[in-house]
Amino acid sequence: MLRLISVLLLCVLLAGCQFGDVSIQPQGDGTAAVTLTLTEAEVNALVQAALAATPNALLRDPVVDVQPGQMVISGSHLRRAGGGGGGGTSIAGSLTVTLTVADGRPVAQITAASIEGIALSDPRIAALNERLTQALGARFARDHANARLTAITLAGDALTVVLTVRPNP
Repeated sequence: MLRLISVLLLCVLLAGCQFGDVSIQPQGDGTAAVTLTLTEAEVNALVQAALAATPNALLRDPVVDVQPGQMVISGSHLRRAGGGGGGGTSIAGSLTVTLTVADGRPVAQITAASIEGIALSDPRIAALNERLTQALGARFARDHANARLTAITLAGDALTVVLTVRPNP
């Protein structure tokens, strides 16, 4: 009984962490499945913060469009001086990102880059994949040492994650 109370208390704490929509489903093994849904506006804020914290971010003023199975991040890209004419000018660009789960953590993967002069093999793409992965991981792990990410879905205009919460030992 104490384990169930611990799980429920942790779930209540999760619910209070500024997630848009939270549902809790107790499991028979003493854990709980917690489903968290972030609106497109919340995903935008998360991505904007991640890009703002990235030196020489590929996109400025990003806007996220959540679509089934992916999100498209659009914004402006500042061409580098000496980059084939137009150095220092701003051009439109976009990145397509998928999200998966590996070892209980979210993984962001840029699958398409529509930015002039930027290929998926560019080291800045790999760095941004890592930064987005870290930002998502930090968002879902914040104060939840006993929570493990089990599913992540992009659909409609929302990001939905399922966490399995275990009671304190």
